Amino acid sequence: MEVFSRRLDHLQVSGSLKGIKVSRSRPTISHLISFFADDVLFFLKADIENFGVMKSTIDQFCNLSGEMGVKDNEKMGTYLGCPIDVDGRSTGVFQEIVGKIASKLSSWKPIYWRKTSLLENHKHDGGIGLWNLKSLNQALVFKQAWRMHSNQQLNVSKIFRAKYKDDWFDKGRRGEMNTSMSWGARSIFKSIYHLREGLKRTIAYGKSIKVEHDWWVTDKVIKCKNNQLPSTEQKPIFISDLIDEHGKWKAGLVCKWFSPVIAKHILAIHPGNQLQSDGWD
Repeated sequence: MEVFSRRLDHLQVSGSLKGIKVSRSRPTISHLISFFADDVLFFLKADIENFGVMKSTIDQFCNLSGEMGVKDNEKMGTYLGCPIDVDGRSTGVFQEIVGKIASKLSSWKPIYWRKTSLLENHKHDGGIGLWNLKSLNQALVFKQAWRMHSNQQLNVSKIFRAKYKDDWFDKGRRGEMNTSMSWGARSIFKSIYHLREGLKRTIAYGKSIKVEHDWWVTDKVIKCKNNQLPSTEQKPIFISDLIDEHGKWKAGLVCKWFSPVIAKHILAIHPGNQLQSDGWD
């Protein structure tokens, strides 16, 4: 399958095969391959020339690998037990799976232990270390979101940015979602929102980090000490308001707006420069 994938990439680069784009400035997608199950999905421009090139490539691959006899079907069926024909906005197709699990669980005889919340605790805390499946799923989805955010060169990252803009991670943290989002995208945004309290900002020049809104110093969100200053004083909104044109802290301004303890923590941070982007940690 890897040879087949590289062949499709070569045809796409040479212009012989045309895939699809989610936006004009983003990479073209011609196929998605699961090397675990040897499954492949094709995405092509709907014309005779493209289908001819694809059929020729598939025939060549089948002759070399000996894989033939794929049946035609109106529906895509299931993959690893889950239905593939999902429109992105409905969960009705998964009801069969839910029904099977519910039927299996209802056939079991109950064992009355203790509250699930107690059993999920660590053994040192009186539980038996059962995993909370909802929390586990959120963590795994967030892991994928963090991977996409941290590795901008990945194709999935480029496609996600093209669809939901460059600030999609920050939108997820704020809980900004629209009804047109796919089921998978909503799951990613929700995982970011639910785990937002563990996200800390890293400062480059601070243009996108709000002083009293984001977590960027100490172990919690901080506030300015505005009750001891004249009302005419303009409170800093963004971190960049506290940094000069050379990328250094305005020490006098920092000490004016924050307590000595917080000011000490702030001045211990080394900002980046205007050419870098603020990040997450």
